[in-house]
Amino acid sequence: MAPVDGSGLIAYRLELIGRDGLLQNREIAAPNHFATDRAGQRIYAPSGWLQVHSDKKPELNCSKVFCADLEHAFDLVMTALAAERWPAGEPFFNRLELRVEGSFYDTPLPLAHECMSTVEAMHEDLHFSALELFQEIRGLSYTDRTLRPGQLVPTIVSNDGPMRVSITAERDPDIDADKSVSASPLIDLADAGHWLEPGQIKAHLQDIGGEPFDVRSRRGRPVWSTHIDRPGPNMVITSGQHANETSGPVGALRAAKHLTESGRNGFTVSPLVNPDSYALFRELSGQYPHHMNHAARFTATGCDLLYVERGFENEAHHIAKEKTGARLHLNLHGYPAHEWTRPFSGYISRGAELWSIPREFMLIRRFAPGWKVQGESILDAIIDELKGFDPIVDFNNEQRERSRLYSGSFPFNHRGGIPYIIEEVDDDLFPITIITEAPDETVYDDAFRLFHTVQMKTVLAAADASATMLS
Repeated sequence: MAPVDGSGLIAYRLELIGRDGLLQNREIAAPNHFATDRAGQRIYAPSGWLQVHSDKKPELNCSKVFCADLEHAFDLVMTALAAERWPAGEPFFNRLELRVEGSFYDTPLPLAHECMSTVEAMHEDLHFSALELFQEIRGLSYTDRTLRPGQLVPTIVSNDGPMRVSITAERDPDIDADKSVSASPLIDLADAGHWLEPGQIKAHLQDIGGEPFDVRSRRGRPVWSTHIDRPGPNMVITSGQHANETSGPVGALRAAKHLTESGRNGFTVSPLVNPDSYALFRELSGQYPHHMNHAARFTATGCDLLYVERGFENEAHHIAKEKTGARLHLNLHGYPAHEWTRPFSGYISRGAELWSIPREFMLIRRFAPGWKVQGESILDAIIDELKGFDPIVDFNNEQRERSRLYSGSFPFNHRGGIPYIIEEVDDDLFPITIITEAPDETVYDDAFRLFHTVQMKTVLAAADASATMLS
């Protein structure tokens, strides 16, 4: 229970009923405070709390908000960024490292992929708060997605020493050796329990065959693609737009291999459309493999690939459209598999509230005006296929019941145990886009295999449906 004015120590009031039927009341202190953050938003956020009670020196008695070391480190970084004179043009830097060293903890919980991690919380809040600050500097709304500040890299180091903060910006062009990756030996993709190295992606794409084509990322890395040309409706398959969503590339490659071997639809496949951020993802995962690592979500410009101007990574989409004439785009995505928090900015991830708590494997259908019927038919065919895949239906049922306890109602449609969202848009490159959303960030082994299998099944079902719906 909180004081009306939000000034005192807050506590959860619990009523516990034991097996003997007796009722017990408990209060658990939960230090939080009201404040206005740097984006000008009124927030209710966790805090340190200082309580002093002395009979001998009552003048020392207090109960008030206390700025703990982690919050202080966060404020130091944000204050330094706000005070800097940034260049007039974007990007402001090649790579901006926000380094914080100190006493952090990372504690796994005995529930799915949940954990309590001040390391991850600092990473997430620094990354998105810095983006919001740069938006403010440019006079943009914090919901604006067009800013290109450069690559923001929070580096959080846990040690027993004092809290230290440093900020390092690079502004010189980056030429990376990864632009010429050697192919690796083929592996059994169906058994992959881990995200793929770039060389493995390249090897499996070469094994599919077809007409290869590639474009270059902002940093000069290749976006590998191939085109299998066949009669009838062709489609475009992409994955890795957000490089920390890792089941999509495996699912895309598995689906492409099945399509090739079965002689079905023509298609292009680009399994890793954001290679610059995939390099950052591999770097971050080397230290914290079970974190969401959202700094690897955007391109090297610090902007979502969706808003990158033509001529870099997203040129692969345009070439694919020209080669195939496709009206269907399969865009494979993921989202956090455990709770996504920003503790110094109101806790819930601003602008991503829907994805803050892991839910189910779901689908998003986007269609241009005039394409509703065809898009609906393809979505229905995918759901008909997936509702017969018991592992994903069972997973979704469990997730739905678990998340219902914490998030209440669901803002999506459901059919056959598969949730979906429908959006009409008029600015997509393709008239019909099916987006998958698997809670795959941080997962490995059996959970990872489940998600890249359902990614594959989604593509294959869409291929079969498009052969008749789009003829």
